[in-house]
Amino acid sequence: MPANPGELSRLEIKLDISMQLRESRQILEAKEAAHQKDSAELKSARHELRRRNLEFRSAFELAGSPRDAKLAELNNRIGQIGQEITYLGSIRELAERVAKLIAERDAANNEVDRLTTVITRLSSVTSGRISQAMSMVSTRAKSLLKQDLKRQEEFADPGMVTVDFADDAVLVDGKMNFAESSNVVLKNAAILALLGAAAEDKKFWHPRLVLMDNVEDKGMEQKRSHNFQNIIVNLSQQAQLTHQIIFTTSMPNPDLDMKKFAIGPHYTERNRTLNFGT
Repeated sequence: MPANPGELSRLEIKLDISMQLRESRQILEAKEAAHQKDSAELKSARHELRRRNLEFRSAFELAGSPRDAKLAELNNRIGQIGQEITYLGSIRELAERVAKLIAERDAANNEVDRLTTVITRLSSVTSGRISQAMSMVSTRAKSLLKQDLKRQEEFADPGMVTVDFADDAVLVDGKMNFAESSNVVLKNAAILALLGAAAEDKKFWHPRLVLMDNVEDKGMEQKRSHNFQNIIVNLSQQAQLTHQIIFTTSMPNPDLDMKKFAIGPHYTERNRTLNFGT
């Protein structure tokens, strides 16, 4: 401890001065840091001022005045906006065209789907109807062939008569080559079968009119021709719907030679179809 009060007083003064010096140094350090910060901000502000001053001078020198510079800037911006509007307008038109085409495509696809469904349904119905119609024709053709005289073995009890429109052929159980006179009977039987089906079924869309020229062609015997003429008349009398059958023959069946069936005169060697007055 100090020996006397005077020495104690000096120590207190020294301690107080030390504390003041430490506080002063801290204050100086804080002020130095603030000064450095302010100096940096000032330097940055001066740099920004010079940059803006250069921009201003550049704009002023080109435009002639600050007002002109501002107008030039605005006009430039207006031009940019105009270009953007034009571009966006073209994009909008393109989008509208694409949307319209998509709508048209969807409508076309829907129509295709609808028509495909209709075609499929009609094809199914038509296929069934054609099969039914040709079955009717085959049944009637078989019945007509069975009524023929026993001149062709295959006609006695045929299993299937097929009319092939594509090849213009008539087949009996898959065969189509017979005697010439039998081929005539087969062809005429198929024609009559079509008429018979049409005269029985209102939905059978086939002309109910038949015209056959010379039913006994290809050397057919008279008895067979007379029999086939009876077959024609019997089919006509059994038909339910209005129809007409016209056929010519050089061997008229005497049993049918009446006004009810026959029309016109008989043509002979002396009474020919073409009479020039000689």
